[in-house]
Amino acid sequence: MTVSQGATPEDVDAIGTTLEAQVGIVDTIKGDVDRQLNDAAWVGGKKEAFQEQWVNVFVPALNKLNVAFTDTGKDCHTIAENTRLALG
Repeated sequence: MTVSQGATPEDVDAIGTTLEAQVGIVDTIKGDVDRQLNDAAWVGGKKEAFQEQWVNVFVPALNKLNVAFTDTGKDCHTIAENTRLALG
């Protein structure tokens, strides 16, 4: 494998695609935990405390992560395309 100082457009595109694919993984995590919380035969203060933290801390953080994956993935595709155009 030849190593160069800059990434090829194909490499940057692949990174973008990989980042965008992580959104589905994060969505799966959110859905799995939501289902478990709803289906669990668990009652009491500990569940309520966890559920509150899940809804108010974890889910918003995971949503931000998804936005970052999506935006950065799109940026990678744009950089790759602009590089292709510049290289002719």
